[in-house]
Amino acid sequence: MVKYYQIQKTNSSEYNYVVISKNWYRLDDYISQVREDFHKKEFHGNVVFDCFLNNANSNRFFSAYFDGNNFDSKSFKELKSVDSLIEETVNKVYSKHIEWIENSIILSDAQKFIFKKKLQLKNKRKMQLA
Repeated sequence: MVKYYQIQKTNSSEYNYVVISKNWYRLDDYISQVREDFHKKEFHGNVVFDCFLNNANSNRFFSAYFDGNNFDSKSFKELKSVDSLIEETVNKVYSKHIEWIENSIILSDAQKFIFKKKLQLKNKRKMQLA
């Protein structure tokens, strides 16, 4: 089965995992698969969804609570921003999978260029601090 997302563990105290969209498919297209993955992990807690590749910058991040069996539908909310640990986790994944950005049919060429440049700058800054 093709996965339209990647689940990534985070170091955030508030959100244990981030689910990163790999393409233009919407969250509701694969939420049942994500639910199965978290159920198999016997996980319960808060999750962030990064929908950048299917929503661009508008409505990019959402959060929800997973109770071990299902997502609490009343807990879904849009996040206007995320903490630096979530952003760092997401940026690491996108840096390893630039092809997801390049293959996006939602993002304009300008958006792709700007996002890739931001990733390069953040990676460069991080290397200088190390």
